[in-house]
Amino acid sequence: MSVKILARRLVYCGAMFAVMVPALVGAAKYPDYPDRLELLALLRGADYEQLDARLRGYLKAYEKGRRPETHVEAAYLAFINSDPVLGDRIAAWIETMPASYAARAALGIREWNLALQERGEGSASRTGATRLAPMNDHLLRARTALRMAVEREPTLTPAHGALINIAMMRGENKAQYDAMAEGLHANPESYVIRRRYLFALQPKWGGSVQQMRAFLDRTAEDRPGDKALARLEAYTSYVAADEATRGEAREAALDFFDRALAHGDDWWILFERGRYLFRMKDYAPALADLNRSLAARPQVATVLVLRGGAHRRLGMPKEALADFDAAIALDSLDPDARARRGAYWRDRSNLDKALADYDAALVYGAHDARRWTDRATVLLILRRYGPALSDLWRAVKLRPLNLGAWRRLTETLALWFTSLFFATETAPQANG
Repeated sequence: MSVKILARRLVYCGAMFAVMVPALVGAAKYPDYPDRLELLALLRGADYEQLDARLRGYLKAYEKGRRPETHVEAAYLAFINSDPVLGDRIAAWIETMPASYAARAALGIREWNLALQERGEGSASRTGATRLAPMNDHLLRARTALRMAVEREPTLTPAHGALINIAMMRGENKAQYDAMAEGLHANPESYVIRRRYLFALQPKWGGSVQQMRAFLDRTAEDRPGDKALARLEAYTSYVAADEATRGEAREAALDFFDRALAHGDDWWILFERGRYLFRMKDYAPALADLNRSLAARPQVATVLVLRGGAHRRLGMPKEALADFDAAIALDSLDPDARARRGAYWRDRSNLDKALADYDAALVYGAHDARRWTDRATVLLILRRYGPALSDLWRAVKLRPLNLGAWRRLTETLALWFTSLFFATETAPQANG
């Protein structure tokens, strides 16, 4: 281990302990940080007037300088939730308050998230037409709803930011630029809009480092002395770090992450570095970064899920389960959250709960071979070879070049035939 990596680990450990307590309870710089669970509770309880007033209040407080813009964004991102019941509630909210810009924005954010669930984590080239079609349907519905929101309230920057991201996902460069220009015309000082647009200019989304540099230079000219906007400079180093993580350049990747974070704690960049460290099986430094990410922006389901994974790897089961539960409370059908909690229950031989979580993971994760393999693992423990065989066959069809999946399929087929001859297949057994 190099001296540089050792020094970095010591820094990470210090940072982890410095932020562990406030991050675990979801604390933030502002004691009245928008509580996404509270907003979701208002929606579930059909208290539309109170919910609408709360969301409008966040925007008014920002416009009067009493809240940062990121609070407004965080409040609307509460609607990143795939629970079908919430879709019905938002429809009823719109029907009850047809003039509400907040209700239209909530619908747009929800549809945007459903599009992301359909797309999955792979590149567009690896996303089949059967998934791209429903993804685009959700994106178009999201765009319609968000357009109606900004027509009613042009200064709603989270809606403009989501429109930029939708254009990015559809590969529509002009629509991406137009959404940015319209948003900045309504709110010239917006950090949220500029960050979304800069994110869309990344090379992996069809942009270039040169375009990012030009946009940052123009931002500096338009808003000289704006310290918040100056922090966007972090994203040029982040792009270099992201590129380095795709190869074997570990030290280069971490150096670029360090340069990016020298501009201040950015929740996304901390999450990305934590994810990279987790992938490198460096779990303690990963946990430190994920704690800092959640301190900068609490109640982000994807960060909570990964932190739960780090806790699990570090032998901290209570903390792991708390993170998985918190993520599922924020998005009840998030495939990764459900799958990781399923693994937690499987480790403890609570197969009924594991199976329930794996079933839920397949609602939006059926395009991921891992989700079928996860459930098959539990079915095999339960000696339900027929259903396990069906799940493994689905996994093989999704990843036909995976030799390990084929081997497991043939082994399960042998077990199934044996069970037919010797009657060893059983019904699910009681377990703890």
